[in-house]
Amino acid sequence: MPFEQLLLFLAICVLAGAVAGLFAGLIGIGGGFTTVPILNYLLPLAAVPERHVMHVAVATSLALMIVNTASAAWFRWRSGSLSPPLLASLAAPVALGAVIGVLIADGLADWVLRLGFIGFTAIALYRGLLSLCRPSPKSPSRALGHGTLPSAVIWGPYFLVAGLTGAMAGGGAATFTVPFLMLRHYSMQEAAGQSAALSATIGVVGATSFALLGQGPVAMPPWSLGYLYLPALAGLLVGGQLAVRQGLRLAGRLSEQRLRQIFLSVLAFVLLAMLGKQAGL
Repeated sequence: MPFEQLLLFLAICVLAGAVAGLFAGLIGIGGGFTTVPILNYLLPLAAVPERHVMHVAVATSLALMIVNTASAAWFRWRSGSLSPPLLASLAAPVALGAVIGVLIADGLADWVLRLGFIGFTAIALYRGLLSLCRPSPKSPSRALGHGTLPSAVIWGPYFLVAGLTGAMAGGGAATFTVPFLMLRHYSMQEAAGQSAALSATIGVVGATSFALLGQGPVAMPPWSLGYLYLPALAGLLVGGQLAVRQGLRLAGRLSEQRLRQIFLSVLAFVLLAMLGKQAGL
């Protein structure tokens, strides 16, 4: 790619990252749900082979997620809502699941991996619509340190699947972690802290695995590290950091009902965009 074209690509990635960062701050949606669809349309401009666009999009999204979720986990630990012993227990099956997820993704055709992402998004949209139509009663407030895990026979496979799914979709662990820990009487603060730390775990393990697996016969453009395309990662990271605070400020001015409607609208748009990409549009 000529230098001028590379600069233009970086500028587009910064703008795309700003959009992703805005929605991350506004409605807490990030990771795969925003960056994977964006990269599906941007990466062909950088001469990423069409058969590997989805793999590169997921890998780059996982690498981007490390920065955001690690900082959130650090804040939660400093505030006392992240339990290192609990994290040490849950991180092992999540990390193993992430490795398995990347190995599976590496063996799948691009269109199959994209269909999996479409299905994951459709399920999230369906669950969100049900929640919007039938709001669940507010859970009672819980004190820190009062939650308990069930038998490892239950939570071990559960969090292994959480890591596997997160790595294959380029997303985090919140979809699995938060409802499970809330059901086990952990506070929302503890559930959010574990979710952030486990998402960072998925990001580190998943991105590293994709970087190593892409070192083989994969024909990637310059400035690539395996399946990671570093210019896209840099642009998205800069743009996201510039816009996430604006999203947080805007979120403080909107009602919870409006935020939920925006969340569902974004998911619907992402689903349509990925269906369009799958159809060759």
